[in-house]
Amino acid sequence: MYRILIPLLLLLGCKSSGPEQAVLDSAEYATLNGFTFFIRQVGSGVPVLVCHGGPGLDHTYLMPQMGRLAKDARLIFYDQRACGLSGHIVDSSMMRLDTFLNDMEAIRMHLGLERMAVLGHSFGGFLAMAYAAKYPDRVSHLILMNSMPPTYTLWQQNNDALFNRITPAQRQEITTVQQSDAYMLGEAKGYEELFRVMYKLQFADPERIDSLTMTLQPDFETTSQTFNAMMPDLINYDYTGQLKKLKAPVLVIYGDHEPGVDRTIQTFQEINPSWKLVKLPDCGHFPYIEAFPELERAIASFTKQ
Repeated sequence: MYRILIPLLLLLGCKSSGPEQAVLDSAEYATLNGFTFFIRQVGSGVPVLVCHGGPGLDHTYLMPQMGRLAKDARLIFYDQRACGLSGHIVDSSMMRLDTFLNDMEAIRMHLGLERMAVLGHSFGGFLAMAYAAKYPDRVSHLILMNSMPPTYTLWQQNNDALFNRITPAQRQEITTVQQSDAYMLGEAKGYEELFRVMYKLQFADPERIDSLTMTLQPDFETTSQTFNAMMPDLINYDYTGQLKKLKAPVLVIYGDHEPGVDRTIQTFQEINPSWKLVKLPDCGHFPYIEAFPELERAIASFTKQ
C-alpha cells in the first residue's frame, strides 16, 4: 500500500474551560482498492466519513464551513475516484456504484476503524445510504444532509420540481453560460460558471452563492463523463427496504427550500419514525452555508448518542 502523509497541526478551541487542544490535521495520498485517493482528516472525536456530492465534484466545495465541525468530531474528507486530488485515470469498469462503496470500506479499514459515522451531502447521501445498506455493521451513525432521496422515483419528482422553479430569466442566464467560449471549449472555468448559475437557484438567499467554494480540475469535462457508467446503478434505485433494517441511528437534515422537501422527509419518516428529522428554515441545498449554527448543533448532539 503506497502512502504519503502530510501532517499539519491546528489549534482548535476546546469545550468549556479546559486548555486549548492540539488537533491533528493530516492529508495523505493512499492507494486503496487499486486506486489512489486523497484523504484529509481534521479534528478528534467520533470518526465521520464525509461523502461529497456531484457526482464529479470534490470535498473542497464543502470547505471551509464543514471543517468547523472538527471541534466535535474527527472528520474524514476524501475525494472520490476521478474527483479532485484523487486519481483521474479511470474507465467505465471502475466507475460502478459497488466500486465506490468498496472504496469507502477500504478507507475505513485503512484508518483502522471498527465503525464510523457516514455523512453524505446531495449525491454523497446516495453513496452514504448505499454504503449503510451494504455494510450496516460498520456504520455507527448515518447523517443525510440534503441527500438524494431514498428512491429513484422521488429523486426524479424532486428534479422536476427544481426544473419547474426556473424562471425565463434564469434559463437565459444558463443558456448564456452554455454558449460562452469557456464552456464550449470544455474548460473547467466554463463549468464553474455554469454550476454557480445553477446552484444559485438552490439557495434560499441567492447572494450566499459567493460563499460556495468551487474548484474544478482542468480535466473536469473528461472525468465527469466517466460517471455515466454509474447510471445503471441509479435507475430505479430504492433503499427503503434496506434502510428499514439499519440499526444505526439516522439524522436527516434538509433546508426548507429544497425541492420536494416535505414529501422527502415524510418518506424517511415512514421508513423509521424514530429517526431524527430536521428541516432548517430559510435554507436551501447548502445548509452548511446558510444555516451552519443550526446544522452544527444538530450534528453535535446526534453524534453523542
